[in-house]
Amino acid sequence: MWIANERTICALMPLVILATWQLCLVPGTDAKHLAIRLRDPQSEIESETVPLAHVHSHSDSQARESGVRAAAVHRRERRQLSDWLIAPNTRWCGRGNLANGTYNDLGGASKADKCCRKHDHCKMWIDGMSNRYDLFNYRPYTLSHCSCDLRFRTCLKMAGDEDANAIGKLFFNVVQTQCFGLKAETVCVQRGGSGKESDPCLKEEVRHKAFLRDNKRF
Repeated sequence: MWIANERTICALMPLVILATWQLCLVPGTDAKHLAIRLRDPQSEIESETVPLAHVHSHSDSQARESGVRAAAVHRRERRQLSDWLIAPNTRWCGRGNLANGTYNDLGGASKADKCCRKHDHCKMWIDGMSNRYDLFNYRPYTLSHCSCDLRFRTCLKMAGDEDANAIGKLFFNVVQTQCFGLKAETVCVQRGGSGKESDPCLKEEVRHKAFLRDNKRF
């Protein structure tokens, strides 16, 4: 993992998603480039402070100050948690992003970051620990349609630099070893009589059902 003082170590964090990453088990990959940054808890506090408006009541001022501080701490904690799960020198490569709502915000590893950004905007996905397309994703991270993962893999291969190769190995060889496809199925949505399976179907519709596939290793 990537520590604030730029020291590279292998360690286990008490987060389920990190357990699935198994960073220390990736053969032939520099841990520095597969790192997850842990920032100093005291860093960037000043940038999160919000100036208080002048109020006449001292008690009201204290209440507003307490609320603003609580909001600033909440925003800071959320951003630091995102930092833990974003690859160094990127804004989009990891869980969530650090782009602050700006699509054109990229990290220093811009080629890899553009690939991650495109992949983050895949139109077919299943969120972690949720059900979609009749498939429950028990993983703590999002599953993407296989076409999106294939484009992501191709993009990283074409980028071809050290950052892109490291992210590709982490994503395809350790984390996202599977994707999903969709197949159309005709299902009965309304039956006559008492609604039993043996009753005649009055209305059918076509639904897409997801099935898992293995991603090609990077």
